[in-house]
Amino acid sequence: MAEDEHYEPVEVIIRRAGAKRTRIRPMRGNRVEKLAGFIIAHFSRYDRFVVLKDLESFEESTIKQRFQKAVRRVRERLPGVSLDVRLVIVKRAVEAWLLADPDAIEKATNCKLSEEVKKRLDRPEQISRPKDVLADLLRRCGKRYYP
Repeated sequence: MAEDEHYEPVEVIIRRAGAKRTRIRPMRGNRVEKLAGFIIAHFSRYDRFVVLKDLESFEESTIKQRFQKAVRRVRERLPGVSLDVRLVIVKRAVEAWLLADPDAIEKATNCKLSEEVKKRLDRPEQISRPKDVLADLLRRCGKRYYP
């Protein structure tokens, strides 16, 4: 499960990792608790659940607590079922992942980025507002980004 509608980078990562038979579901909103209901409804079709969540709205400790609570709820409802449920926390926002690959941005937008811009993107996890940076970058390339 990937947060928001912008899960295309996750698809690329999965494809590059060589994973087979994978399905990505957007997790709308900031309620990690919804995860329990989804897993309970779909556990028989999957052998692993990976949840990607960013730190845009909540602190990491809050997200981890909510995730652990959801997993406990699943285990209580499905005793004896072996489940592999993992949480991947993206520092800041998923857009930081996009900013981590300026070559892909150039290719997708058909727009050359200056070396100065590429250098500023060198540590995307340190960018405090990656959505804004990505939107500005794409605007300069004549594209629109709707976060």
